[in-house]
Amino acid sequence: MKHLLLLISFTFMLPIYATTPEKIFTSEDYTDLGSPTNLVIPKGFTSIGEQALSQCESLTTISIPNTVTSIDAGAFWECISLTEIVIPNSVTSIGASAFGYCESLTKVSIPNSVTSIDAAAFWGCMLLNEIVLPNSVTSIGERAFSKCNSLSAITIPNSVTSIGEGIFWGCHNLNPINISLGENFIIENGILYDKGKTIILSTFKAYLPESVIIPNTVTSIGKWAFLCCESLTHVSIPNSVTSIGTDAFYACDNLNPANISMGENFIIENGILYDKGKTIILSTFEDYLPDSVIIPNTVTFIGDCAFLGCKSLTHISIPNSVISIGTDAFSRCSSLTKITIPNSVTSIGEGAFYGCYNLNPEGISLGENFIIENGILYDKGKTIILSAFKEQLPDSVIIPNTVTFISSKAFSDCESLTKISIPNSVTSIGYLAFLNCESLTTISISEKSPISWELKKEYRGKVKVQ
Repeated sequence: MKHLLLLISFTFMLPIYATTPEKIFTSEDYTDLGSPTNLVIPKGFTSIGEQALSQCESLTTISIPNTVTSIDAGAFWECISLTEIVIPNSVTSIGASAFGYCESLTKVSIPNSVTSIDAAAFWGCMLLNEIVLPNSVTSIGERAFSKCNSLSAITIPNSVTSIGEGIFWGCHNLNPINISLGENFIIENGILYDKGKTIILSTFKAYLPESVIIPNTVTSIGKWAFLCCESLTHVSIPNSVTSIGTDAFYACDNLNPANISMGENFIIENGILYDKGKTIILSTFEDYLPDSVIIPNTVTFIGDCAFLGCKSLTHISIPNSVISIGTDAFSRCSSLTKITIPNSVTSIGEGAFYGCYNLNPEGISLGENFIIENGILYDKGKTIILSAFKEQLPDSVIIPNTVTFISSKAFSDCESLTKISIPNSVTSIGYLAFLNCESLTTISISEKSPISWELKKEYRGKVKVQ
């Protein structure tokens, strides 16, 4: 089963790239070795490539030679039988989502050669219970240890000067007193700050009071900072705060906007959080949002995940002041049936309409910069596929040779799609582009396609090379 990383958006999405530099261990190398369950990577490889072993569900052990210097993005994604891994002291970097959803991984040894651990590197490693980071590590990416449900202790040395937002979200068994924290960060009242208490990086909801007064040293509330803090009822935000990140208060089910003391730089009206000038929609509070929304004509940008999961939203009218609609802006608005997108909008982010199951082309008043044909939403030049509407999509799709990029989740949940033909013009496919396409049996692509080898890896048994 594939896990969806983008229910709540963040920046480490894994696209499929075309090139395979020499000395990178790839999925094809794994196949050439007979796809063993106990893998010994031969010496000479310098890195384990992007998604090289992703979803190798029978892989239980691996031996990595000391010629390898990097473990790249998604290298072991969803290797659900992998229980332990020893990383040699030649490795200096662990890429984004490298061990994401390695659900059986209980132990990992990180050597003192590693300097960076990228975004979501150990996301969803549910049995990983303790991590000791060596003093060579200087940076840890956003959500690096999110949803490590069993994690009960971690050591972060003084060498770490950068920690990404949401690093410990979903670590429900991690008590702040069991975090050996270096000198560059502070935990107080269930909140993780940088040393100067200028940024809120993450929270520990079990140790967070119901009423939070943010200190006036804080200038930024990070992405996902209070995500799913269901017990939070009151928040006081000082004037010093000038930035509130994506989904900072998402799924705070008991937080009424009326109980947020908002600093001078933000406004909440009708369940919508704006910047001071009402030029940006930052977020919404689902339970306090009307079913039909008319966005004011001061707004120029609808932010990433702005209306994420607003299940009661049925209609939205966007004024011609809006230029850009962010990633996942209306994702999972399952009751949305009508939307007006004016000519002023020149950019629509990936996954903007993912999970909008009741939205069909007839309900979209579309500006001049986008086109809908045969149930597919394109940019004006038909170079990008932004989304597909499953009820209007034919069972067999031939993508036009003007297209160069298929966005993340573009065809997700199109259960009736059985066949798709991808031209050589496509050079990149976003992550989970065909998520839950349960009837998809054939992906036709030329051997000369720049992404053919990655498609063969990602969609084993479905790719037909012509």
